[in-house]
Amino acid sequence: MLKDVTQATGPNGEAEITLWGTTKNKVSVSAKIPWFRPYFYAHITSEEQMKLIRMRAEAYMQAKYAHSPMKHARQYILSCDRVPGKSMMWYNNSPNEMIYKITMALTCHIKDLRDSLDFANRAITETPIRTYEGNVPYELRFLVDHKLSGGQWIRLNSLMCPRIETGARSQVEFLIPAPSGCFTPIQRSDICAMRKVSYDIEVLSDGIQFPSARKGHPVICLAMALYEQGSGIIHTVCFTTAPKTSLKLLKECNDLVICKNEQELLLSFTRYIVVSDADLLTGWNTNGFDLPYLADRAAELKIEKSFLNFSRIQNKRTRVVTKFFQSKAYGAKKTVDVICDGRFIYDGLDFMQRGVMQKYRSYTLQYISQVVLSNDQKEDVAYFQIPRFYRGSVLQQSKLNSYCLHDAILPLKILEKQQALINGLEQARVTGIPFKWLMQRGQGIKTFSKLLRQKSPDILVPTVSNKQETKQYTAGGYVRDPKRGAYLGGDIIGCLDFKSLYPSIMQAHNICYSTIVSRKWAKLHLREEDYWSPPPALDAMSEEEIKAFWASNPNKQQREKFTREAQYRGKETDYVFVKAHIRKGILPAMLDELVATRRAAVADKEKVDPKKDPELYAVLDGRQNALKVVCNSVYGFVKAYICRMYQLMEAVCAWGREKIKYVTAQIVEHYRRGGKFEEAATLIDVEQCRKEGLTETEMETRPWEDLPKRIIEECVIVYGDTDSVMISTGGPVTLRDTFRLFHHMADEMSKLMIRPVELDFECAKVSGVYINKKRNATLELIEKDYKKKPGMTFSDAIASAKLSIKGLEGKRRDNALIGSKTQEKTLEILLRTQDPLKAEAYVKSVLTDLLTGQTDMSQLIISKGLSKTDEAYAKGGTKQQHVELAKRIAERCDKTGETPYQTGDRVPFVMVAGTKGSKAFERAEDPVYAQANHMPIDVDFYIDKQMWSPIVRVFTAIYEPERCVEIKSGMSKTIRESLVAHQRLFVDTLEHMRHRRKTVGSTTQMANVYAKMRCMECGLTCDDICCDTCIRWMVEEEIRQKYARIKKSRNEAWQKCLKCMEVETEEEVQVCTNKTCNNLYKRWQLDEELVDISAKKTKCLFISN
Repeated sequence: MLKDVTQATGPNGEAEITLWGTTKNKVSVSAKIPWFRPYFYAHITSEEQMKLIRMRAEAYMQAKYAHSPMKHARQYILSCDRVPGKSMMWYNNSPNEMIYKITMALTCHIKDLRDSLDFANRAITETPIRTYEGNVPYELRFLVDHKLSGGQWIRLNSLMCPRIETGARSQVEFLIPAPSGCFTPIQRSDICAMRKVSYDIEVLSDGIQFPSARKGHPVICLAMALYEQGSGIIHTVCFTTAPKTSLKLLKECNDLVICKNEQELLLSFTRYIVVSDADLLTGWNTNGFDLPYLADRAAELKIEKSFLNFSRIQNKRTRVVTKFFQSKAYGAKKTVDVICDGRFIYDGLDFMQRGVMQKYRSYTLQYISQVVLSNDQKEDVAYFQIPRFYRGSVLQQSKLNSYCLHDAILPLKILEKQQALINGLEQARVTGIPFKWLMQRGQGIKTFSKLLRQKSPDILVPTVSNKQETKQYTAGGYVRDPKRGAYLGGDIIGCLDFKSLYPSIMQAHNICYSTIVSRKWAKLHLREEDYWSPPPALDAMSEEEIKAFWASNPNKQQREKFTREAQYRGKETDYVFVKAHIRKGILPAMLDELVATRRAAVADKEKVDPKKDPELYAVLDGRQNALKVVCNSVYGFVKAYICRMYQLMEAVCAWGREKIKYVTAQIVEHYRRGGKFEEAATLIDVEQCRKEGLTETEMETRPWEDLPKRIIEECVIVYGDTDSVMISTGGPVTLRDTFRLFHHMADEMSKLMIRPVELDFECAKVSGVYINKKRNATLELIEKDYKKKPGMTFSDAIASAKLSIKGLEGKRRDNALIGSKTQEKTLEILLRTQDPLKAEAYVKSVLTDLLTGQTDMSQLIISKGLSKTDEAYAKGGTKQQHVELAKRIAERCDKTGETPYQTGDRVPFVMVAGTKGSKAFERAEDPVYAQANHMPIDVDFYIDKQMWSPIVRVFTAIYEPERCVEIKSGMSKTIRESLVAHQRLFVDTLEHMRHRRKTVGSTTQMANVYAKMRCMECGLTCDDICCDTCIRWMVEEEIRQKYARIKKSRNEAWQKCLKCMEVETEEEVQVCTNKTCNNLYKRWQLDEELVDISAKKTKCLFISN
């Protein structure tokens, strides 16, 4: 099985390919291919011009690389061959032209010559010359040309491929001397026994200083775990310089090696990777910390060359290159690119951030292991506590190594739980790219690989540079303004969804680079039935819509955009697409193949019993998921840098908007009294049934004909978004009518579509709140769950439906939990109980706890990512809380022992009280630091900035739905206070808000804070542990009961920590600084409350005596 493809410079100074793989019998194999060279195409039509350009290019590059031994070559252009071909862009029926295929000695030279031709480097050409496929990576070029893909099985012809010995660290080496007859790709679904090595290190720092390799802080422990696909973890080992460590006390450890010094420990790392014949190196943040730290220590100890010698090519060092990665999807991040021939790096942290669709509030190993593995969590030891463990007893040294080993094992368990290897290999097989590129590159390369394989060899992809951009004027996807409000009491909303709308539109209308043609040309040379004419890129606006826009007080930028786009609105496009009988587009053909393959994979998966053959089931499931991802990424590819063409995007979006508008109009017209589908629009009259005393069960189970009926007067289009439309029947409806009616709608509307565009009944939204565009919350019931319980009632549906929140603060991970979780819980109470008053009661209880200091610190943590470099933040001008806090921590970490943050990390913080006029960024503080130093929390900030908008947004949709649009940042105080939701929940005169007060001093005004002294009875701030009002009502027995309850809770919290850390004393627990653990803050709070109640108990005893 092919696991990796690498390039190198051969002995003759020219590029060559090496294939790395493993046989079914677990034998590692490498195959050297010395004959394949990188190439690209240029639109040069005459032999004289080609000779002149070749001569100039050789002279130019000889001069440029004369002093560069790495890039210098004896001959830069190896050959220039005339081949037939034409551009993939734009349809034309002219024959192929004769252009030149230019073969280069090294891959690095292609960019030089390509750019020189594209942008007319005058040392080579006077005019720009169009190039083709000059951006295809060398390894991908080889795979495409020879119909290979990552993870594919290959059969080598042993008679034609001699065994060689070049020093490669594989059990068998072959030479593939020619492109034909030596190897054959074969189709197999099984996976070879790939080997993964996971590792973790512990470093000895000075006191509480954060470890620094350059400051001489040595690596004292290195734990490694070897995992084999299909067998699990087969070996674990700890290398340590702690001499007292005992193997008997190390959990999950097979071998223990006591190293004499750090040099021996570091070289043990290299030796273990080589001896274990690992294919993949993993761990948690190993690219960001562990491996760079090990490399830096090796450099300090003068053993860097020996240490980095763990690639599969002997004596070729692994390269550790620091760089910055930035994209719209992932922001900016400082990354380390590890180039290790024959092995690839698969950092567990990178996989969870980029390879998993779900986004997490934190990406620490503690948090991810807690969420993904539930009962198996990281055993945390703060780095400033390591010296005490390292210099301690046998038990302490053994525990330190045990912690280290557990941290090496956890990433393997996380990757196995997420089926990372199987899903990754299937993605590589489906898309045709090397496995290691899944983490190193984005989605575009996957579609690009499929495109190169789908097209014929004579159709060439132009080289599109990042510098070549064009303006676009398109309305994007269709988003309808919702009918705002709460849909409760049985007014069930049906959600009709287009199946893969954008890919299916590309198939239906033959949208492709190779089928687009000028409208003017089409009218002259084609019949009208030979081409598809897309709708306008920007929809025409009615007079009412134009007036509404100007009445909305748009800002300058919005006004300028509106004026610019006015000339394009409603105007037909200047391009069309030829139909498939004229030319089948490359992208539609590719999508047809992907869809058919996915259907086959799904059918095969359904035949497999996951209990009897879990690996095959996982492989097939991974394959169909990979195919789905690639299908959905094709639309994004047309606006990517590799093959950008905005006309395709405009056409897809315009047809998408047209189809969803057409469907909604047809539904409103025909599903009503007197409409074409009046019979289908006849429903059980739920309100009449209720008046007659019928129960929900009777409405769902009695014969349909025996129940009173109503006919839909007019369907209400509640909301529409890109590829889906939500429809209400205008009143309460039974579940059986819901599923019957909306299935009927989906089937009838699909008949009106051009195949393969198809409408599907996605789910029944049994209750919901629609606030604004892209902002809603609903309880969704899918048909599969509905069929599980025959005769399911509305109450059953409310209890079992899944809560779905879109676009609201409850889904954001950069807000404090007190805002997001309170909103989520409020919505759940509202939608499941159908009672706004119960939801209000819950919000009031949360506010009361916040104002009286009963809220856990973990609920107040705000987490934001450092998505830019320090230089980029400095240019922005505005100081942000998390950025400034990260700077302060970096300055004080040597004194406090805190871990400094790097670009790409998420910074947790809380807002503490400050003096009058203090800036927000000055009041952001680390939660552990704030609680340990008894820093008072700024309660006003959390009420006004974290809770107000999420809560008021929900209740405004209930009480004043038309005012939902008014809730936005920068709204005036007058508007805020006029909202009914504000008046019912956030006015200071309300009973639950009575604790909100200001403490006024002579020179400063402090924000409302958690008082260090508060009455343990009523929670009001006071000068003592009990206020004068409450003290006289207290009796000794009541205080004893409260004391016992708090002490019990406190002991339970401590026992949980003792069990988690597997220690025996509370002193050892004190070192825990896991900022994502709720129990940490709960334990600290209970400790403080126990002190307070103890003093209160003493005072009451004194009074009673």
